[in-house]
Amino acid sequence: MEKRTIEKILKYNFSEKQIEEMKKSWIINGCGWKWWVNFSDIIEANLNSFKNFEKAKLSALWNDIELLCHEHDLDYFFKKWFTYSNFVFALWVFRLIKNWTKLWERITLFLVIFFLLQKYWKKYYK
Repeated sequence: MEKRTIEKILKYNFSEKQIEEMKKSWIINGCGWKWWVNFSDIIEANLNSFKNFEKAKLSALWNDIELLCHEHDLDYFFKKWFTYSNFVFALWVFRLIKNWTKLWERITLFLVIFFLLQKYWKKYYK
């Protein structure tokens, strides 16, 4: 059985219990700050602008992106090179959406994600 794209990308592959424990400990928080810059809304708007994007698959895709956000949050927690961590996360999403987007759409989303992380999350990394 062939692995799903997300299974090929994940490096930690947390269990649900691990995710809940890390959320309780504020080690991870997911994909955005609802009370500040809403990362989730910005990424969703970009995805919805892509011609071949199947809106019915948004929920499943977002679940996969959340898993990537958890891994990115853990890298932040352990201070694994701010710019590199942001680049890797943007690259993970780039790879995740490969099968149903055009190259320029993936590059656009990669740049949006990388820019947002670099600009708005620097103060939380320190």
